[in-house]
Amino acid sequence: MADRTEQGRGPRDADLRERVLADVALTAFTELDHEWRVRDWNAQAERTFGSSRQEILGNASSGLVPLRNRELYESELRDLFNATDRAVRRRAVTALHKDGHEFKIEIALAVLDGADGRSVVAQARDITSVYQAEARVHEAEQNTLDLINRLEDGYFELDLKGVHLRVNDAYCRISDHTAAELIGANYRELIGDAERAKATYDAFHRVFETGEPLPAFEYVFTDRGGARRFVEDSVSLKRDKSGRPVGFIGMRRDCTARKFAEQEIAKAKE
Repeated sequence: MADRTEQGRGPRDADLRERVLADVALTAFTELDHEWRVRDWNAQAERTFGSSRQEILGNASSGLVPLRNRELYESELRDLFNATDRAVRRRAVTALHKDGHEFKIEIALAVLDGADGRSVVAQARDITSVYQAEARVHEAEQNTLDLINRLEDGYFELDLKGVHLRVNDAYCRISDHTAAELIGANYRELIGDAERAKATYDAFHRVFETGEPLPAFEYVFTDRGGARRFVEDSVSLKRDKSGRPVGFIGMRRDCTARKFAEQEIAKAKE
């Protein structure tokens, strides 16, 4: 019964079925001929680009991108059209709406060989909201970094293995290392003596095991110029959104001047 029904369907029925399927798609669909004119256009494409199917059919598809990008757009279409392989190409591009505003789309392009000749088919989706969200995240991260760099005390982030992920300017100054030397380096690589390395490990391990922040622990080291430096670190556990430990966050304060002052006071009292 099913076979007879299928055999009874004509080309018109098949075209109608394809049109319905295209129009219910959640992504914009278009088909271009060998001169990059629009041959097909679904309902989602109308909503995405603002042009109706009647308005766009037969028109140059280059009008869907900003004028400054049209030469590159047509060049990439030619490369795709003449390529020996039939691999789908995906990329993010700037598109042009009918009302003149620009927006970001993610597009997938492929060449199709059919009864009407070779054509280019494309599916696209508006990713403006994704770009805007990424821009907001980047701006927030930049603001946070600017704030951290204005701190007088050193700020650092380590992963669970003790590798530096982020440091501020004060931390570099107090530690007597550049950011390039610190980022990606394990704290053990920067500690000269085994006793201090063990004390630092014990401190981080205690924070990891208890989950409680360590208010302050002091130690002394010799900088590259041979001078003794006294520092005080405070460390807390860094967790992800699910509460799982992913690293450490800490502050470092240079206590050298205070320590020398205390020593001088003690000498004066003696």
